[in-house]
Amino acid sequence: MLVALTTRVLDFGLDVQAAIEAPRWLYGRTWGTQTRALSIEGRFEARVAQELRERGHHVRVLEPWSDTLGHAEAIWLDRGTGLLLGGGDPRGDAPALGI
Repeated sequence: MLVALTTRVLDFGLDVQAAIEAPRWLYGRTWGTQTRALSIEGRFEARVAQELRERGHHVRVLEPWSDTLGHAEAIWLDRGTGLLLGGGDPRGDAPALGI
């Protein structure tokens, strides 16, 4: 998840909150599930799951905001402004706090 969040901020220009809120995916074992499936949140467009299946992947579509794929909180230091920007995950209940 860390790589996905970092890529969303650095490569796609999302702010920390938007990066945390973006739909998530996980390949392989999830909490309590022994599977080799690609698990994706239900907020991905249906065509994404369909195309992945057509390419031979076993895809599990989870609920739209699945805590099965983890929780994230982050604080980002904006070097240009010196501001600390926080983001909290709506999948959980722990906000990010900066000072």
